[in-house]
Amino acid sequence: MAIAIPLLLQSCLKPPVIIPGPNHYRIVQLKGIHGYDDLLDSVRISYNNKGNPVSLIATQVTTGYPQFLIGYDNKHTLKCIIGAYSDDLPFFEIAHKYITDNKGRVTTDSTFTIGIYDRSTMTVTSGYNTAVEYFSYDNKDRIVKSVRKQFPEEYYGITTVYYHYNAAGNAYKISTVNFWQGQTSPPIDVYPIYDDKLNPHQLHKIWMFNDRDYSVNNPFVADQYNNYGLPVSITAKETHQEFQFLNFNFKKLEIKYN
Repeated sequence: MAIAIPLLLQSCLKPPVIIPGPNHYRIVQLKGIHGYDDLLDSVRISYNNKGNPVSLIATQVTTGYPQFLIGYDNKHTLKCIIGAYSDDLPFFEIAHKYITDNKGRVTTDSTFTIGIYDRSTMTVTSGYNTAVEYFSYDNKDRIVKSVRKQFPEEYYGITTVYYHYNAAGNAYKISTVNFWQGQTSPPIDVYPIYDDKLNPHQLHKIWMFNDRDYSVNNPFVADQYNNYGLPVSITAKETHQEFQFLNFNFKKLEIKYN
């Protein structure tokens, strides 16, 4: 079954302007190069019967580079993302516990490091609470402001990020303000430059939230796109530079959809 892309997206894509619905067309694999040693890695992405992602399992799981497991409550609302080393062991390297509003949007993200979780219930049972982040949304359910506090607060301070969207649906300006020891820094403004193709984060609301990327188009020009205008091959802009996509860092990335 296919659905028509909203008119906003149609104006950004070359024919054809119909893509299969999210339950039938989604990101299923990331394959790329990362690290100082140019390691080749492959990440398999699995979904449940509701079409929601439940795991991102890499072949190169190691310290600082865990697999990610995604948990939901009984209303199918996102409740946690856990970075663990193995399905068989109850330990995690990093975990995010979420509080959501009545629209299912995450309002609070509590970050924990080095702890234990219950795999059967996808519940964090212990760990060091290292940060908390709060989110505000616009009437299109896009994040427009995040406030992140790292602990101890007197050492790390507070970071506030503002997202400004244009009529094309892209975050044309992203402003970051730091508050530390009673002082507020001047804003650091970033003005992304977008292509005219479809951003793969649009295929699922969890991808948009996870990468804080609600833009319709991509803030880069890919090496190659498929017939639906989705990027299938991406290279970092500068040599030895990495970019992040769905919690993983890559110098070069190939995205597989189905």
